[in-house]
Formats: sequence, structure tokens, C-alpha cells
Amino acid sequence: FPPLKRGAKYVDFAEGPEVERGWRIWGIQLKGDQLPELRLPKGFKEAEVDKSATLPGQELRFGKTTIKGWVLDYKEGMPDKVSVMPYNPFTGLSMDKNSDVALDADGSFSCTLDVMGCAQVIVSYADNTTTIFAAPDEVSEVCINLRELSRMRSKYHWESEPYGKSVYYNGPLASLVQEYKEINSLLFPVQDKFAIPQAKIMETSVEDYKAAQINIWEAAKGAIGQSDLSPSTKEYALAEAATRVVSNISQVSGNYVSAFFRANPEAARDEYVAYGQKILKSLPSDYYVVTEEMAQVLNSPVAIMTNAYPTIVGSVNDVDFGMEDGLLKQMAKVRSIFSALSEFQPLTEAQKE
Repeated sequence: FPPLKRGAKYVDFAEGPEVERGWRIWGIQLKGDQLPELRLPKGFKEAEVDKSATLPGQELRFGKTTIKGWVLDYKEGMPDKVSVMPYNPFTGLSMDKNSDVALDADGSFSCTLDVMGCAQVIVSYADNTTTIFAAPDEVSEVCINLRELSRMRSKYHWESEPYGKSVYYNGPLASLVQEYKEINSLLFPVQDKFAIPQAKIMETSVEDYKAAQINIWEAAKGAIGQSDLSPSTKEYALAEAATRVVSNISQVSGNYVSAFFRANPEAARDEYVAYGQKILKSLPSDYYVVTEEMAQVLNSPVAIMTNAYPTIVGSVNDVDFGMEDGLLKQMAKVRSIFSALSEFQPLTEAQKE
């Protein structure tokens, strides 16, 4: 390669476009091992974590929201698109051709989305995902810190001092967004401790399977209650824990069939179906009934913002959670209407004739 210019402070390295999956490394420092100061975009101000923050009331309406973002340290040749995917409480994560948003030359991007109430939005860039929130008629701003995300994934530097935060955010539920990763830090160890491994599901009774899920819920409550998370994040974390557990219980047959498939990969489809029907017939009549405490969480507006909610609201007409009429059942009715409208196709001219 040609000689470097006098006074060069860094160099970018690429194996070349002809090398399939070739290496590309940006910002190799030539003078010392210190990266230049990380600068946030002009006009961007990160929201501070408010340890006394509580969740605002959830306004359940569809509306437009704006997502603005920046990929810090972006350079030409890096991936030039970011995926922005909102959660819909009826259909789950919205992934379609409109999810990819082009980056400008400075690494900035902006897009407008349809959301229902305050909703999760997944922002993904170069195999790194970030969870933020968006609300109708509001703006969410996010800065993706590439140098820190790279350090976190580095085999050699993951234990080194961080290069700032992995994400900087300003928008709805700012405190929750900044504490979001701590939720999984609390819930994953609980899940690992009490969940039945897939390899052992087939030898576990359906009663013990449910008991394990209830143990997860009880342990999660304790871990969340003892944490130093803000009240808003604790409230959301409880809803996340409850919906994950209820979702796993509602999908008991599917989880057993998955275990059957793993143990019998050569089995015919009819065998999978028969096994699933066998599991369903073995369930006690009150198997899906949840505790009163869980029912309160499922009927709260906070639950609508969680990952597992679409699975639960989609199963209300098929399983009996033993709940009185409330928000969950109302949302299930709305989902039926929403699905019908989404699938509606106007008559073609030929059909009209």
C-alpha cells in the first residue's frame, strides 16, 4: 500500500472488496494507544437517570413517532443502514422492508414509525441491538457508540476500561432505557437456575414444568425488589418477568414438541402433532390459571410494553388464564379486529364482476 501522509494520526485497514468476508478495521491509532475524545452530536443532550422516576400513564392510541439517531465514529465503508423495528402489542416485532434506514454521510439517521402507546423499539446496527422506547407525537434520540460496542465484544479488551456508554439516549422512559440491560442481568440468572433445560423437558411432568415457571416468577420478584433500580424500571421489570413466565406456560405444548423434535429429528410430522396433542390432553383443566398477582400485572398497561405480550394476548381465546374481564381481554378483542383489518383485501375488478 502507498506510504502514509506525514502527520497521519490513524489508518484504516481493509483486505479489499475481492476478499469474501475480509477484515476491515477503522481508526488504528499510530501515535499512542488513546482514542480521540468521544464527541456527542451537536445539540444532543443525554437524559439523566432519575432514580425516583415512575412510569407515566399509558395512553393506548396509535400515532406517529420520530426516531433520530447517530452512529458515532461512522466512516465510509461501514455498514450504511440501521434497522429500526417497533414492537406491536398484537403482532410483535415489526420486521419488513421498511425497517432498514439509510445512514447519512455523518452516520446520522431519522425515520417516522407507527406505534401504539409507548412502545419498545429495537435499533440494530452491525449485529448490535439496542432497546429504546417511543411514543406517539414524541421524538426519541439515540447515539450508538461503536468504539464501546466493539470493546465489549473484543476477545482481548472486554475487561478493559469502557469507552463511555454503549448507548446515549434521550426520549420517552429515559431512565428505563438506561437501566434496561440491568433487567436481563437480574432475570437471566433466575431463568438459568429454575427453568427446565430443553433436554430434560420430555422427562418432566407438565405440573413440574409449570411449578418451575412459578419459581422463576417468585425469584424474579425478590431479585427486582432488592435491586437499586428506579421505581419505573422495577415496575417494568416485574411486568417483563410476569409476561415471560405466563408466555412460557401458555406455550407448554409447543415447548414439549420442540424438545421432542430435538430428541427425534428424524420423526415424521404426524408424530410431532400426535405428541403435541398428547401433551394438551394431559393438562389439568386449571393448568393455565395464573395467580391473582400475575393477573393484576397482565391487566396493567405496563404489560403491553413487554416482549412477550403479543404471545399472551394472542392466546387469550385459546387458553383460560382464569382472569376476570379486564384490559387483557379487551386487548384480545381489539387484536381480532386489528388482524381482520390487516388481512383485508379489497375486491379486484374481476371479483367485482
